[in-house]
Amino acid sequence: MADLVRGVKAGAGAGAVMGLLGGILSIVLMFTILHDEYIKLFEQTLAAMPAGSGMSADSLLMISAVFGVIGGLIMGIIFGLILGLIYAALYDKIPGKTAIAKGLITGLAYFVIMTGFSVLTNALFSGQAEAMGIDQSSLMTGVNYITSFITALVFGYVLGWLWIKFEPKD
Repeated sequence: MADLVRGVKAGAGAGAVMGLLGGILSIVLMFTILHDEYIKLFEQTLAAMPAGSGMSADSLLMISAVFGVIGGLIMGIIFGLILGLIYAALYDKIPGKTAIAKGLITGLAYFVIMTGFSVLTNALFSGQAEAMGIDQSSLMTGVNYITSFITALVFGYVLGWLWIKFEPKD
């Protein structure tokens, strides 16, 4: 039981780091190399909405930036709690000699599962977006996968590090 509590604490901490990092990376990308991509996407979204919404692409960009950080933090903690429990329950079965190596494996597994889920949902719902005239660029998709990979590795590292840090003292 103590290891499950330890896993929850390590997972929540690592998830918070992952969520904040993901949110910060999103903001940086939104206002730099992906700025034009986001504006185009939001203009397409606004064109598909009823007239008179009073929104602009720039206001949607700002809203997305704020909610990206808040949502990233919340979702990071939620996924961190779940993955921390799994990490604790399967610790002895996860490949790797150290807690950090096991954490990195957990982070990679998370990335693979979430990427698979993303590909599946894109395949299932892309027709609806296309019907509305909304198209996410391959640049945006590629950058999203790269940042997801980076944040998953950071999550795994921090998970393993916190697992060590929260080791019960005799």
